[in-house]
Amino acid sequence: MAQSFGEIDFKDKETTFAAFITIIMMLLTFSIAKGIAFGFIVYGFLMLASGRVKEIPVLNICIRHSFYFNIGFKLEIERLLIALKQSNIFEYDYLSVI
Repeated sequence: MAQSFGEIDFKDKETTFAAFITIIMMLLTFSIAKGIAFGFIVYGFLMLASGRVKEIPVLNICIRHSFYFNIGFKLEIERLLIALKQSNIFEYDYLSVI
């Protein structure tokens, strides 16, 4: 896996930083999938900020938006379940799994 570091294009700042964030997030989250998700998101933002939007592949855009939806949906469901648990509207604790 470390051999792939040599294939990173260090002349391109956006690609280099996105690869760095991907590697760091893999280590910090203990999840390869979450690291890759952060890498896709950061790469898209960096390309957008540098004005190179036309160079982003369409598949990258689709995958990045699926990560946005997935992360946002999970956060919204967690907030809803926590709010329901804190509201004490249930006689029994159905949400004890949280």
